[in-house]
Amino acid sequence: PPLIIRNPVNSTFVNIGSRFKLSCQIDGFPTPNITWWKNNQTIVSSQFVTNLNGTSTLILDNAQVSDSAKYNCKGENIHGITYSTNATVAILYPPIFSIQPNNVTLIQGQRLELKCGGFGYPIIDITWYKNDELITSHFTNYTNSINNSRNGSLIIAATNTTDEGLYKCILRNTLGRVTSMLSWVDIQLKPRVQKSPSSATALYGTSTTLECLGTGIPSPNVTWLLNGNPIPGANRYSLKLVNLNLTNSGNYQCIFQNDAGTTFSAIGSLFIYTIPAVSITRTRLDVSHGKTIAIACNGSSTPAPVSVTWRKNNTDLVGFPYDITFTKLNNSLVTSTLRINTSRHEDAGHYNCIMSNNYRNASSRAVNVTILEPPWSVRNVKISIVTSSSFLVSWDRPIFTGNIPLTNYSLSIANVNNQSLGISCSMSIISNGCLVSPTVTSTNISGLLPDSRYNIQIWASNIVGNSGKEFVSEMTDETNPGSAVKNLYALGYNSTSIRIVWEPPSILNGRINYRLYQWIAETPFIIVDNATSALIYDGGSTSFDSENLEENQIYYYQVVAYNIKYELVGPKSMIVNGTTHEDVPSSAPNNLTVTKTSARSISISWQPIPVQDRNGVIITYDIMYYSSRWMHENSLQVDGSVTKAVLDQLIPFTTYNMTIAAATVIGYGPTSTEIFANTSQSAPDASPILQSITLVNNNSAQISWQQIPERQRNGIILGYLIILNNTKFGFVDNRTILTNRTTSNGNGRSIIAMNLMYFSSYEVSLSAFTVVGAGRYSLKKSIETLESAPSAPPTNFITKSGSLAASSIIVTWDPPLRSNQNGIIRRYKILYSPAGTREANNTVVILGDVNQHTIYNLNPSSNYSIQVAAATSVGFGPYHKPIFYLTHPAVSPNITQSPQSITATAGTDITLECRATGDPIPTIQWLNNYAAIAPVYETVSRPGYGKLIIKYSNTGDNG
Repeated sequence: PPLIIRNPVNSTFVNIGSRFKLSCQIDGFPTPNITWWKNNQTIVSSQFVTNLNGTSTLILDNAQVSDSAKYNCKGENIHGITYSTNATVAILYPPIFSIQPNNVTLIQGQRLELKCGGFGYPIIDITWYKNDELITSHFTNYTNSINNSRNGSLIIAATNTTDEGLYKCILRNTLGRVTSMLSWVDIQLKPRVQKSPSSATALYGTSTTLECLGTGIPSPNVTWLLNGNPIPGANRYSLKLVNLNLTNSGNYQCIFQNDAGTTFSAIGSLFIYTIPAVSITRTRLDVSHGKTIAIACNGSSTPAPVSVTWRKNNTDLVGFPYDITFTKLNNSLVTSTLRINTSRHEDAGHYNCIMSNNYRNASSRAVNVTILEPPWSVRNVKISIVTSSSFLVSWDRPIFTGNIPLTNYSLSIANVNNQSLGISCSMSIISNGCLVSPTVTSTNISGLLPDSRYNIQIWASNIVGNSGKEFVSEMTDETNPGSAVKNLYALGYNSTSIRIVWEPPSILNGRINYRLYQWIAETPFIIVDNATSALIYDGGSTSFDSENLEENQIYYYQVVAYNIKYELVGPKSMIVNGTTHEDVPSSAPNNLTVTKTSARSISISWQPIPVQDRNGVIITYDIMYYSSRWMHENSLQVDGSVTKAVLDQLIPFTTYNMTIAAATVIGYGPTSTEIFANTSQSAPDASPILQSITLVNNNSAQISWQQIPERQRNGIILGYLIILNNTKFGFVDNRTILTNRTTSNGNGRSIIAMNLMYFSSYEVSLSAFTVVGAGRYSLKKSIETLESAPSAPPTNFITKSGSLAASSIIVTWDPPLRSNQNGIIRRYKILYSPAGTREANNTVVILGDVNQHTIYNLNPSSNYSIQVAAATSVGFGPYHKPIFYLTHPAVSPNITQSPQSITATAGTDITLECRATGDPIPTIQWLNNYAAIAPVYETVSRPGYGKLIIKYSNTGDNG
């Protein structure tokens, strides 16, 4: 690899702008490639030269500060890389400023810091001057060794006005010195108040002057404030206010400002007062007589008015009837009201109010009050130009109109019963009455009825009220009748006479007579003045008998009413006819057909009687129908224009006989041949009558009932619907029983209802049904079934180990389901035996009404079969299927209490006790000297416990 023969010189000092060289020599084979590095960055090859002997020279012309660095050379061939040691090059240069002091403006007492710094090598020194005199204190210096820089700060902690002046700094080293630009330090003084504005009052519209004074460095500017807001253009020590108004009132204050700060003067208040401005909104007031006079007067000033005086015609108003109020609305506005509750004639005049504040008073303008009254009545009321539908009403104006113009004249038009008719008139300004302008003194009233009396009242009005009413009455003239006669009809009495009758017209329009016309025609609707018509009556009657007429002939009639006074004819009546002869029909309706429409109705139709047999107009058909079985008979009359009818409200499942006859006005003709029809079946109209329910056995009952009367069956009873409502268990058993499954007993029937639930309560009702459906249900009857043995075993049968797992089992269970109990569960029995043994080895335990039992004295490590059954008062039900249980292994006996040794006096009683545990629970046997005790000793034994009692002990009991 390459080998360093000669390293560059360790350190070199070079003046700025000079030329310097660095050399190194590197040998190796093959010849290494030599490069130069500056601060670990490669240098371009144009700056160094390498000879064949491995010597490389780095040449730098015009050295600059940036050329200060660490330099080294590197040799590289295929065998490796080698670096030379570093050569440090330092460029020497005179001071250069990096920071110079600036101009500073401070307020007296603030901290001053001027900064100065620069670069140079050797390291520079910094000195400070004020006004060209050296400063030897108040500054610190620090040096940055990395870039040959040094900064110095001149610091004055709390400035004074004496610190003001020109400051500079000088940088020096062995190569030269430089001087900074001058820094002017300006020390300012915050303004101080010498005089604040004084408080004052002034009249609105006048002038006043406010003054304030202040000092500071530099000399402060002054600004005036009003209520904290600057006053535009107010920047002198004196403030002159001209033409004062309310906006000039407030708190005045001066602000003194210079570069050192701002100072506020004390506040001076200026209050502007005004002369009251008193106003009344109107100059004229018209008040109706007896009404309230109310005049409002408003006043405003600063300060607000504090009193008011009302005057009429320059005289102060006090006491009754003057009601005066005075209300302050805000700080400047008040209002006062003068009220006279009931105006009189003498209250007319000129009114004004005077308001005062603490400074001045002022008066409002006057209000002219006029008292208004209703007008007097109209004069000389007349009616003229009377026609059958109108007349003209005229009058003269009232002499006195009430101090104000009239608004209108009103006319009331009423009938003879004084009922207002709401009729309009000519020139009326309303459509549903008569109201005319005050310039009108006559009007035509039209739309009236002829020959009618009308009562007219007329009065004048102004805005205050109405005058008295003037009364006049008039009749309208007669004219022709306004309508035809009413209800005209002609009725033949016999074959040669007809009576014609009518009623007067609705609108008579005067006194009237009648003209009656009669004629015969093929076409009846011809005019009455036809040559074939004849006037048969002229007079005032409303009926006439026309006699000597042709037999069996139709005659036509018309009546015309006319006015007697003017011979004016009214409208013609309708044309009616009368027939001289009519008889009962001579034959009956034919082709009768019937159709079932429902269980209670039948449709019947027929053909009309031939025309030649009718003998008049068929006006009615009479349909007669009856049932001989139920004696049900009735008839139906229908109009002669129909040929079909429906007979309803019939009895279902019944045969009816039917006939029909037709009638004219004379009477009925012959009756048709009978026809027959049957109604359909329907559901029964009634229910069977439930008579008795009796128990046959514990869960069967015989139900007996009385049948529905045949009349109400409405068909063939096919069977019965029986509802068995189990009220104890809350379910319903619906049973359908055909009639042939029931037992008949006279007018009654019965059936035995089996498979009822034991020990239950039932509500029983039943209904009968036909092919159509069921009828109503009977009233309910109740029955209770008897107890029986349970039909199912107990539920939730569980076995588990007892406290003695080797010799006992705990058995628990719940009663049989409620629906399977069949009575009150009174006891249980448990059947158990070792599994696989014969039935003779079964053990039965009878228990009361309990749900748990512990079986003791079992064999350890043995498999047992266990069953349980429940019982009512009747007996036991079935056993639960066997549950098998394996007992635990036995636990050997363990003596837990041994007899205690005792020394006793002969003749006393001695008691010894012994306790032991184990599974099964051990029995206790007493021994004396390892032999069974004599029978003379008294012992007490319980499982796991034994007690020996020796009565009247003696020496023979030792042991």
